[in-house]
Amino acid sequence: MTLFAELFIVLITFYGLFYIFNNQNKSTTENQNISTTEKKYPQKLLNPQQITANLCVIVKASVIGNLKQNDQVDKSKIEEIIDNSLYFVCTNTEDANNIWEVIEKTDEDIKTVGKNRDIYLRVNINRAEEMIGKKVRYSLKEKLPPNGQGVVRQLACLKPIYTSGLEKFNDI
Repeated sequence: MTLFAELFIVLITFYGLFYIFNNQNKSTTENQNISTTEKKYPQKLLNPQQITANLCVIVKASVIGNLKQNDQVDKSKIEEIIDNSLYFVCTNTEDANNIWEVIEKTDEDIKTVGKNRDIYLRVNINRAEEMIGKKVRYSLKEKLPPNGQGVVRQLACLKPIYTSGLEKFNDI
């Protein structure tokens, strides 16, 4: 075998190894990106039309009115809730569940507390993925889907002096 042929074989071997190594890293990186996305927004791997935004707000009891858990909420009521929120965050389901765990709530009946009492409210809004992460009221309302239907998922009175969990919210 000539020197030229041997060099050619060595170069082809190195090129092949480089190609295989490069494609394995690329594949691993893509898989890591998907798993990171799954952890942060597991619903994003579903049809984007099925993503639910979790609007978590702290409002005065007077804003709640007669709302109770599992009630349907129309677009105008959601906008009213956003406009009157003291604190808000629109996030994914996992983060909303974490907020529920850390806020300082009581077992009091919302209907019996004063109108100025602070209430935690979580409304799930279907097909509202563009609302997630918005930090300004206007942006939330702008990204609210045209049909804008929501469902009250959680409702609770907050302790008169509460601080735990507020770091998760955007304040006004």
